[in-house]
Amino acid sequence: MTLLLKAQNEIAPIILDRPDLTESPYLVPKNYFQMESGILFQNDKSNSQQMKLPTSLWKYGLTDNLELRLITDFDGSIENKGYGLSPIWIGFKAPLVEEKGIVPKISIISHLQIPTLASSFYKAKYIAPQFRFVFQHTISEKVSLSYNLGMEWDGFSPQQTYIYTLTSGISLTKRIGMYLELYGDFQRKDVQGNYHADGGFTYLINNNSMFDISSGFKYLGVNKDYFLSCGYSFRFNTKRK
Repeated sequence: MTLLLKAQNEIAPIILDRPDLTESPYLVPKNYFQMESGILFQNDKSNSQQMKLPTSLWKYGLTDNLELRLITDFDGSIENKGYGLSPIWIGFKAPLVEEKGIVPKISIISHLQIPTLASSFYKAKYIAPQFRFVFQHTISEKVSLSYNLGMEWDGFSPQQTYIYTLTSGISLTKRIGMYLELYGDFQRKDVQGNYHADGGFTYLINNNSMFDISSGFKYLGVNKDYFLSCGYSFRFNTKRK
């Protein structure tokens, strides 16, 4: 993700948790509402085509140390012509450690999936938690290194999944950033995991809005998928002076 520096006494430019899968340790500023939304198209070798139209992360800075979060995904299958709301996730982000020297900035993100808050054919079986610890090292004014470690449940199985991500963020200009990322998940040592790679670009329209575009592929055993995504994000202060 991009590294965007702020002037003294000014709110830093908008920082996103998309388009990569590596979440940022930075919170939305207090009293700010932020929406990160996009569309995603995915195709696999069996020509199964899936869409998220849109996928949205709604965030609010309740305090300087607590961000409230809501995730809504509208999923669709081109073959089955099905479209509806997937189970909603509610959660929070909170800071744990500030960056100092080789010690990274660390935050925790946790969500809980509500299985019945969904369209009838997308409802899950179980209440499903997920959490991850998010880390970021500032390498230079233009380069950062971020990674996430966590566990999650999908709501359809009692089996937990372990997740990991690693991404490098580079500021090409004051407005244009790019990233390259590796991420994956696994359940047990004896079960084939999923391995992914992606990359993309961000464009800072102004301090409070950003456009992004990304693409990548997923490797699952002998199968490979690819995806394309683009999005628009914005924020505003809910308490005007």
